Amino acid sequence: MNNVNTRSLSFSEWIRQRRLQLRLRQAEIAEQLHVTEESIAHWESGRRRPELNKVPRLAAALKVNPRDLCRKAIDEWHPALHDALFTDRPQPMPALAAAADDHDSGRKFLPPGTSDSSALEAGIIVRDGLGECEQLAE
Repeated sequence: MNNVNTRSLSFSEWIRQRRLQLRLRQAEIAEQLHVTEESIAHWESGRRRPELNKVPRLAAALKVNPRDLCRKAIDEWHPALHDALFTDRPQPMPALAAAADDHDSGRKFLPPGTSDSSALEAGIIVRDGLGECEQLAE
């Protein structure tokens, strides 16, 4: 698939090279994606990047596997997410590792002053976004 997964080219360089291989103009790609020609120019220069939801349609326009192009984009733009999704052993996030340590040590995640999970009552807590909350009985 023309080496979409290689890290030798950036996403922007790769889409430009692929478009040129297909002998397509930026305007043709822009028309297929319903964006401006300037958007394509920005993507190819690396000044901007497409929204992730446009990457599968860009892949279709460039006649490449959408999964591979999405993987390339995520690898470049969100490397930690890429590693979490596509590597065998993702690196643990520090906050999650600390939570796992607390769980393993027997410490419970309860509100302050609560010593046992049986002390919690069932109910629904409703927040209004302003810090106010109300518990509704079931």
